[in-house]
Amino acid sequence: MSDQVVVFTIITKIINLELKLRFHAVSLFVLLGVGIVSPVHAQEPSKPIFNDTVNQLLLLTLQQPADAIDQAQEQLKSTEKNQDKSELHFVLARAYSELLLPLRAQEEARKAQSFIEDKTSEEFKRYISLSIAEASAIAGHAEDIEGSVKSELAWARKQNNFNIQAYALRVAGLVQLTLNSADKALSRFQEGYALTQHRTLRLKPADFAYWIAMVYENQGQPELAIPYFKEAQDYYQKQALSIGKVRTEIGLGKALIATGQTNEGLLVLRDAAELALEVGDLQGVANSYRHIAEQLILRKEAEQAEPFLQDALIIFNDGHNPFMQISVLLALAEVYLQKDAHEEAKEYLQQALALAEGESFLAQRIDINRKMAQVLAAQADYSAAYDLMVNNATAQGKLFKERNSKRLLRLKTEFEVEQQQIQNALLTEQNLRQKAEIRTRLETQKYGFMLIFLLIVISLLLLWLYIKGKRHRQHLEALANEDVLTTLLTRRKALDLVDQQLKLAQRHGETISLALLDLDHFKRVNDEFGHQTGDNVLRSFGILAASTFRSTDILGRYGGEEFLFAFPHTSIDQVEEMLQKFSETVKSIPEKIDCPNAHTSVSIGLIEARDKLSTSELIALADQALYQAKETGRDRIVRYKTQLPSGE
Repeated sequence: MSDQVVVFTIITKIINLELKLRFHAVSLFVLLGVGIVSPVHAQEPSKPIFNDTVNQLLLLTLQQPADAIDQAQEQLKSTEKNQDKSELHFVLARAYSELLLPLRAQEEARKAQSFIEDKTSEEFKRYISLSIAEASAIAGHAEDIEGSVKSELAWARKQNNFNIQAYALRVAGLVQLTLNSADKALSRFQEGYALTQHRTLRLKPADFAYWIAMVYENQGQPELAIPYFKEAQDYYQKQALSIGKVRTEIGLGKALIATGQTNEGLLVLRDAAELALEVGDLQGVANSYRHIAEQLILRKEAEQAEPFLQDALIIFNDGHNPFMQISVLLALAEVYLQKDAHEEAKEYLQQALALAEGESFLAQRIDINRKMAQVLAAQADYSAAYDLMVNNATAQGKLFKERNSKRLLRLKTEFEVEQQQIQNALLTEQNLRQKAEIRTRLETQKYGFMLIFLLIVISLLLLWLYIKGKRHRQHLEALANEDVLTTLLTRRKALDLVDQQLKLAQRHGETISLALLDLDHFKRVNDEFGHQTGDNVLRSFGILAASTFRSTDILGRYGGEEFLFAFPHTSIDQVEEMLQKFSETVKSIPEKIDCPNAHTSVSIGLIEARDKLSTSELIALADQALYQAKETGRDRIVRYKTQLPSGE
């Protein structure tokens, strides 16, 4: 079946979904509010804090959240005890959370908090507090609750309360993800993943697998995200947890499309939309619409994409979900840009910019301004487009300077007021007596010393801010050039350095050797021991390489389990000797990561630069040698030869 037929079939089914959505919209919107993913699963905690009725309702929030809302609201009508009211409002908060409507979830969680009594368990109080924080992060106010989440996590660790600790780790990761700190978010989610592996908790490894996948996907590494998405999908499917399955399939569909599996990804998104509609998850339907529309936009089918985006925008607007609203508005701007309707594109971008307020939306504001510059360029207003991109690049610096300018202006104003008061007092004292004049002069000197001291403090403060800013820029540069998992160079940085060293070697007649390394049977490690073990192997490989080779050597991750090493001013014989020793130490990685049953070895293709070959040509030849190493049994080094014997 051709791509066009597959896409047409998917679009036809989605249009049928759209008709169903319009028919049910009124009744469903009455049920919906605001929220996020629930911390409560089907399995009971070791110390139950809810009665059977509430536990059943919490389970229902993961399967049919709209039905859970109906039942909880009905029970509230006849409930008199404050504790029971608190628990039912908590159920409503979780149900609205599952429907991705954060404002209503926050509202219900605060109601649950208002009915708390002295006898209420501390664990339940912490759940409510974290639920409020989680909704705030989704609503785009992560910077306001970062401290409170850290406090809850510290309490859970001190009390050895693993249920609260797992939930706090998930919320902390979400906060960091909202604040665009992907490395910190990944660390929190991985810690939660490990915590839930061998304990019976409300949160499961699948919940953290989903968020780990989301980090990888947001970082542009869909190939790393897919195994975690599939792990979560399998668990939610077996447990019949519909909402979790919807979220996971949306992420999986997007990741599959990003890795070139477009038809399979669109089918997964279609299934997610159908399931979301079935359980009353309009936010899930809208999210599926958004990703399908993005594919239509990439295919230059703007007319077909627009209806899906308009419906998605209505749903996200009703749910007050600013991140999703902004993403849809950006997509609509692209639709109208393709239609050469530049003014309409500008209107959507201006709406998006109005939503992107606060530090949590810095990345979104940059995307909006980049798209606006594209629109201006399409209108041939190149000067305005250039100015906007320059302003976009320097926005953070300007904000930093503006804050310091305001601080200095305030200090200057305060000082001028003080000086005026001193002058008035001096005039008064001069009219009274000489003694008062002397006292006033002393007072003026005192303020002079205070001014000098204040200026010194301000100068030191500005110096400290400058140093801090410089370190921050260096940190950002390191993140851009360093692979997060292995701490080796990224592919782009490694290729840049190899190209630079190769040109120098060719110009001065120096020697440079290049090697491609591939971890043998790495997929088998992932399949047999899990992707966390696979990540640990890659991480240990990077640490081992950095400690083995010289600081002048170029060590980079080329992709997946494949690595690119280059050795300037080093003959191929010397390099082969170093690599032989290194390949032996690679075999010790399983012991270092406490997984002795795993097996690690490395195949290496080696070449010495010659004949004015380019970097890409050398890599291609090294890849041939690497292929020969794999074909002849792996765990070996093969030098590239002008003509490799077929029998070797």
